[in-house]
Amino acid sequence: ASRPRLTRFKAVENTNYAVELAKQNKLHMVGIQGADIVDGSKTLVLGLVWQLMRLNISQTLQNLSATRGPISDTEMVKWANTTVQKHKSSVRPIRSFKDPSLTTGVFFLELLDAMQPGIVDFSMVSNIGESGDYEERRQNAKLAISIARKMNALIFLVPEDIVDVRPRLILTFVGSLMSLQR
Repeated sequence: ASRPRLTRFKAVENTNYAVELAKQNKLHMVGIQGADIVDGSKTLVLGLVWQLMRLNISQTLQNLSATRGPISDTEMVKWANTTVQKHKSSVRPIRSFKDPSLTTGVFFLELLDAMQPGIVDFSMVSNIGESGDYEERRQNAKLAISIARKMNALIFLVPEDIVDVRPRLILTFVGSLMSLQR
């Protein structure tokens, strides 16, 4: 038997509770109410989802960090660069999660291979530049995500997020990989 549909009142009550829980977890919830979620306000709902993803990655990394304090973006970039450089010093380090070189997906494939040597079949990787064919870059990104999933990483992005260099989503990807190593 199917359950009866929630009334709008009950739905708003439930989502107001969710917003309250988010605030208790120190999420930035200015200007969002339960009704915004019930009404499907895309921008506000996506903002909430992003914050939940970030909280998940942050808590995972915090639980694994030696200091038990938050891990900064800079520390995550440093971890990725150090991990890759120890394995293959010829790979150019990234400057940030906005680094245009990330569009090729190759850095992530090198990172995955550094984490688990031999997991990447480099004959399947297109060695292309930042302005190379979009579909080839997308295939590299797709391969990186597929391998990360195989390694049990929690994935919050799609290949286009890597190709289009979306820093916030790339941060979640690197954070998830980092949590596998700790």
